[in-house]
Amino acid sequence: GIRFQPGANPFFENQEVKDLVGQRINLQNFDILKNLSEKMSEQQTFTNRMCTFMEEYRNWLKTTESGQKHLFFQMVDLIVKKDGLLKISELIDYTGYSSRYINLLFETFLGCSAKQFCKNVKMHTIINELNRSNIDSFPNFYSKFDFYDQSHFVHSFKEFTGVSPKEYVNQVRKSSYKTKIVDF
Repeated sequence: GIRFQPGANPFFENQEVKDLVGQRINLQNFDILKNLSEKMSEQQTFTNRMCTFMEEYRNWLKTTESGQKHLFFQMVDLIVKKDGLLKISELIDYTGYSSRYINLLFETFLGCSAKQFCKNVKMHTIINELNRSNIDSFPNFYSKFDFYDQSHFVHSFKEFTGVSPKEYVNQVRKSSYKTKIVDF
């Protein structure tokens, strides 16, 4: 059987997911899957059948705009869940797509590279952490976000915000920022 994310219905756009639950669907009835059943039956192991399915599924996703958007949003969600601490090589491993294709999707749907998006998410995570925490030791803090050393952290932070991390923290403390945060 094939199981997608809850609510995802990439192949059967004209049917509700609830109508497909528990049903047997002949894959031969769908143009995008015509050869899939045959290719999968040629494989000797479950793992090889699964890899065959994923390869065909990725090829199909590449050809549809909705498939591309779906893939793009899955990558965005993964990057956000990892607080931007995701290397492009890891994204390649997770998705099975090339860095070139991944960047094409990010350029198309977001206007920046995947690496730049990861950096932006990471910097927003850092700012959020600085806004909510009492940071007294920056060495422990910057290593948590995969910076090589303090100067690398300070340079990246200043490039993103226009001020050093210490200046930023002082501004947050001075403005009593933490008292103004409301969680919903």
